[in-house]
Amino acid sequence: MTDFIEFLKFVQHQNHQFALKPLIMSDIINENLKIGQQNIDCVVYNINGQKKEIPVRLGTIPTFPELFLGRNNEVEAIHQSLITKQNILLLVNGKGGIGKTTLASKYYYTYQKHYQHLVWVFSGISIIDALLTLDRPLGIDFPDQANNEQRLMILLKAMAELNEPCLLIIDNANDFEDIEKYKQQIISCSNFHILLTTRVNKKIHNTELYEVKPLEPEDALQLFTKHYEAHDTNENDLFFSIYEAVNRNTLVVELLAKNLSNFNNDLKKRYALSDLLADISDNLLALSKSKAVGTFYQAADGIQRSETPENIIAAMYDIVNLSKPEQQLLAIFSVLPAESIPFQTLERLLKNENLDETLFALFHKGWLDYDKANGSFRISPVIQEVVKQKSENLYGECENLISRLIEKLDYDGGHLTGSTYEEAAILTRYAESIVLNLNALEYKIANLCERIGNYHQVTGNLDKTFSYFELTTNVSFQLSESQPNNADFKNGLAISYEKLGSTHSALGNLKLALDFFKKCNKLFEKLYE
Repeated sequence: MTDFIEFLKFVQHQNHQFALKPLIMSDIINENLKIGQQNIDCVVYNINGQKKEIPVRLGTIPTFPELFLGRNNEVEAIHQSLITKQNILLLVNGKGGIGKTTLASKYYYTYQKHYQHLVWVFSGISIIDALLTLDRPLGIDFPDQANNEQRLMILLKAMAELNEPCLLIIDNANDFEDIEKYKQQIISCSNFHILLTTRVNKKIHNTELYEVKPLEPEDALQLFTKHYEAHDTNENDLFFSIYEAVNRNTLVVELLAKNLSNFNNDLKKRYALSDLLADISDNLLALSKSKAVGTFYQAADGIQRSETPENIIAAMYDIVNLSKPEQQLLAIFSVLPAESIPFQTLERLLKNENLDETLFALFHKGWLDYDKANGSFRISPVIQEVVKQKSENLYGECENLISRLIEKLDYDGGHLTGSTYEEAAILTRYAESIVLNLNALEYKIANLCERIGNYHQVTGNLDKTFSYFELTTNVSFQLSESQPNNADFKNGLAISYEKLGSTHSALGNLKLALDFFKKCNKLFEKLYE
């Protein structure tokens, strides 16, 4: 705490102004702060004759749930809980695919006019990383050398100055310790209603838990028939048995329905629910070579046992005959953040002539969500895990995307050259997700880590700069050890030493900086020879 107080004194001494500069200057009093006209894009703040525009929607835009069944009362219940109890609520269910994100998204759109600002962030790595993506839309200039914890304090102070009420939704916050660590700081923004979607079922002090329960069987059947209009009502009892066997998982219901609809729309012979379940049963038996995992369906005996949604989805992955482009695109989505990604962004990154056709094919088969209003696509974290397990060459499927990100995050002379800073902020998040999910010992991964480090160096985040330059060095060192005569690997390692030396120097660790500069020079001498 003493270090942080000293940091604050340093900031004040340097005349750095926290966060939303015109909004929270110390000489501004409440009477001088008036909300101007609010439109679909921003709220205009008028401070002493100066206008400051803050977007209404901050962070990413969630997928609009066009088909929403059986939970309207829950949306109202969540709202009542937020306005009558504490300002933070955890939407909880220990399993993925139940509908936590869909429920949070429905709340976002249902009550959007109630809030001055709506914030949606995806906690793919950690809550602090998710929140710090809001710095640019909030117009925050962090002091040089401020670490992540100090940056978060500045960010939360800026958020606390926004006019109430505001909404913050943190999706996919599944780390108990992470929630415990930052919960108290987040709820200090009393002008915000805060929702977290999580699989954490433990009680967290000073927070309300809202259990997101599975759909009632009749609602699940209605959802199933909305996606599969050719459903035979004579198989209703079979559907209800299957629904129980898959632990009432909404994602599995949609996947079953959409694939049945797809099979029957291909002018093949009648492919009933019982046919699909028989195929899935056969594939479940083949999931493990060491032992059979069992079946959840037998024609004679009905449901034999329950299976996890992941096993069901893995079995379906094998029987629906996804095309090679569909498999490759799913692999790419499996390593990107599980958030809505605009088509324009995908088009710029993937450069695929038939991208739209492949995306819609995956949507119609239930493997991706599509938001027509925002033109974006999203994958479920549950499907992500299945695809990563099923992919035989995940790095190879994603290699072109990695090369494109390396190109877009190019850096020269202290400036980004391949993209604007706004674009780079998003692309860097994608790159970080790829590195985390792939964990591959490849030269391009080292190169991508260097690009991420460069971005954070340019934007002044020394914590992340150090982390990714260190990761660059680790990967480069292992590559160099595996192929001692590879000049490219040695050159990459030398550059990584130089980067780490510069970062240590900026952090004031001069002895460590000197050590890395010496290692760098030694390698360059060998390369020269």
